[in-house]
Amino acid sequence: GKASGLEGYLESFLDANGKQLPNWGPMAKAAIMAQCYVETDHFNTLTEYASGEAYNPSKRPDARKNGNTQEGDGPKYKGRGYIQLTWKNNYIKAGEAIGKDLQNNPQLAATKEIAAQLVIWYFKTQRPKVGSNNKWADCLEVSRAVNGYVKSKLPNHYDKRLAAFERYKKKYGIA
Repeated sequence: GKASGLEGYLESFLDANGKQLPNWGPMAKAAIMAQCYVETDHFNTLTEYASGEAYNPSKRPDARKNGNTQEGDGPKYKGRGYIQLTWKNNYIKAGEAIGKDLQNNPQLAATKEIAAQLVIWYFKTQRPKVGSNNKWADCLEVSRAVNGYVKSKLPNHYDKRLAAFERYKKKYGIA
């Protein structure tokens, strides 16, 4: 958590770089921080705890279309970073966008510096409608943008995402 400096680093990074996102302001910052808080287990890790075996092509029918074509790609391209970048294709795309070879060095996505850049990349290019439609105040929408859109069910740990969002809104004076 706080001892790792991951939370403070991301807050400072967003203060300096958040304006790259549409409708940037304290609400957007609170929304992003809340998601990252949950995705990183309260800022305790930038690497998914699970082995990643579940992302191997033998385990997931959608693995191949996401670039994980070989056994071993699952653990290699498991969730990393503040928003848990996952799948080989996403590592390639994100790496090209920020000028880092994440395909051959996937562990770089678990450094706070690269992980912070990936947050901006993700909301700017992979989920641009959150900002352009100014949905920052809609915790369900932002949670789905990070955790996946399944209309029939809430995103994983939605209660925690919502509670964290309320805490960050208070912290940034917008509760």
